[in-house]
Amino acid sequence: MITGIVVALLLAVIVFQYMIIKIDKDKRHEAGHDKLTGLCNPEHLMQKMKELPDKKKNRLIIYSDIAEFKLINEIFGIEKGNEILLKQADIIKKHAVDGYLYGRVGEDHFVVIADEATFNEEHLYECRETLQNVLSDSVYNVRVCFGIYRTDNMNESLSFMCDKASFAVASIKDDTHSFIAYYDDTMLEAAIKYKTIVDEFDDAIKASEFKMYLQPQISAKTRRLTGAEALVRRIKSDVPNLMGELEELRKAGFTIEMDDFGSGYSSLNTLKDINIDVLKVDMGFIKETKNVKKSRIILASVIKMAKELNLLIIT
Repeated sequence: MITGIVVALLLAVIVFQYMIIKIDKDKRHEAGHDKLTGLCNPEHLMQKMKELPDKKKNRLIIYSDIAEFKLINEIFGIEKGNEILLKQADIIKKHAVDGYLYGRVGEDHFVVIADEATFNEEHLYECRETLQNVLSDSVYNVRVCFGIYRTDNMNESLSFMCDKASFAVASIKDDTHSFIAYYDDTMLEAAIKYKTIVDEFDDAIKASEFKMYLQPQISAKTRRLTGAEALVRRIKSDVPNLMGELEELRKAGFTIEMDDFGSGYSSLNTLKDINIDVLKVDMGFIKETKNVKKSRIILASVIKMAKELNLLIIT
């Protein structure tokens, strides 16, 4: 009798401990994985990266982006959007081999860390075709793009590597014929340049750097003006880059001339900063003034200055 009770108590303790262990394991799994796809979340993925035995091995960071995913959810509903995400997750699981790491790192963003030696780009083609077929009964075309960043340093942060791969994605966003791009440093330069332009936009408007030009539209039949195309250009001084480009042209044997010195964008500052060969003087400031004597003195000073700078003068 007592023996039976002891055995029952031991079994109860064992079952209880098993349940605690299972619940704890389930909680840890839930904390480290995406609820929808079951793939690693960013935090768990970073932990797995730290555990990789060979951090200097050549690897590819494959980052995916589904174009206009929010619009897909809006038009077809969240369930259809989830179906697309689940299909992509299934393809990732299907082709992942030992040593690969993968996870969901954003709403419609997945990342795979693959050994470069074993990676097969054909799997990306399969993923594209599979996702396109999800909405095959509609005119909407699901477009997925892949940015790939090569690295041999797993000590880089996950966000850093995903950023590099996302620059590659951005480089083909407007190219509907491409869906795979490999990162190079020119993509980062382009992203920095774009951000600089955007950040300067408000100040450029306040400084009146944007100018509107009207390009006339003429009827071929009546030869009359029928309208105009409005073009906007930003007039911005970019002397540092200009200096470098002009110097390269001079080294190649080209003659550099400053046109209409004394008017418009021609100035003493520009003359000081840029190496030129010929100075073309704007004679308008003599012709269009009543103070001819003062204008002649100015012109004589400009000619003297040009000679001391070894510049050829034309008018």
